[in-house]
Amino acid sequence: MADDLDLAVHAAPAGAEVGLGHFAGVRTLSRSQKIDGSVVTEADQAVEERVRRVLLAERPQDAFQGEETGVLGQGSRRWVLDGIDGTLVFVRGTTAGRR
Repeated sequence: MADDLDLAVHAAPAGAEVGLGHFAGVRTLSRSQKIDGSVVTEADQAVEERVRRVLLAERPQDAFQGEETGVLGQGSRRWVLDGIDGTLVFVRGTTAGRR
């Protein structure tokens, strides 16, 4: 990849594909509560894992910080990701702004 933006633009659809795959079955999606009380689902974890794999396949020397996995690696560059921002809306099976 030529630069960071190109890599991010390449990684994002990979995560979206995983998230959309889980959205269809959102009613049966396994979920749990994190220490801070927020909800985490298997979709959050899967999206984060997929994007991390895409990023680090191209830049194995970089570090990664995911909301679900924490910090991995010690590179001088760190990719930061919240795989599904708005998990509560996601688990309701709605889009933002609709109830």
